[in-house]
Amino acid sequence: MNKNCGCPICNNRDCNCESLTNKNIEINTPVNVEPTVKVGKIRRECGKPQICHVRGCEFVIKQTICVEIPICYDIDVDIGDSYTDSE
Repeated sequence: MNKNCGCPICNNRDCNCESLTNKNIEINTPVNVEPTVKVGKIRRECGKPQICHVRGCEFVIKQTICVEIPICYDIDVDIGDSYTDSE
C-alpha cells in the first residue's frame, strides 16, 4: 500500500511504511467513600385524645401524633492518584 504516512525515515514521501501497534493498559484509581448521617432535634406534636366507638365496656382512644425527625446525609469522597498496571 502506497500512501503518505508521514514516516520520518521516508521524509514524508510516498512509501510502504504502515505500522500499527496496540497496547492494553489498565488504569486504576483508588476511591474512598465515607458516608455520615446526623440526626437533628426530634420534635413531636400531639393532638387532643378522643374517645370514640363506645360499645358497652369497650371503647377506642384516638390521638393524632406528628413526629418530625430531621436526618442529614453527607458523604466525603477522597480520590487518590491514578496509576497503571503494564503488561
